Amino acid sequence: MDVNEEHFTQLWRVLSKLFVYLQKKGVEFSPSLIEDIRMAKTLIHMVKYDPDRNIKHLLKLEETLFRIHYEMHSHLSELDENSKHFWEKRIKDAMEGKLTEELYIPKLPSLIRKKKEGWARIKLSPNISKERLKEICRAHNTKINFESEDTIVIEGEESNMKEVLHEIKFLYSKD
Repeated sequence: MDVNEEHFTQLWRVLSKLFVYLQKKGVEFSPSLIEDIRMAKTLIHMVKYDPDRNIKHLLKLEETLFRIHYEMHSHLSELDENSKHFWEKRIKDAMEGKLTEELYIPKLPSLIRKKKEGWARIKLSPNISKERLKEICRAHNTKINFESEDTIVIEGEESNMKEVLHEIKFLYSKD
């Protein structure tokens, strides 16, 4: 696979992950965008396994990814500043071929979670702002308790807990 084709693959992965993330945030997309995402995946495989490297498929892939990027980028303004910055950087890195691995969000260190009881305990990184954690918990209607300087307990309903933990993972990915 040539460098440009790998850039296309990286960009498709990031845009697909962003699509899922935005859907979870309640953003609705046109059916044509969903079709474009599927088409791009198909075109990536066609280009990857086509021994002649048909230029028509490459151009169609580039055009499709541009449409997906354009629509997704218009929805980034609906995110908070940290999430917006995270996704913009990932998209830029993918376009430049700088992603060395698939989009990865680390697991939370020392996470102890009791889903049925509605709580999770997390060991904090010193670089993560306690104020930012409080904002995230407030935004998702969950309670946060600081057990010690480096340990928090979050309590709330399962759906809210899932969103809070996901956003905290973003903080760790930038750490």
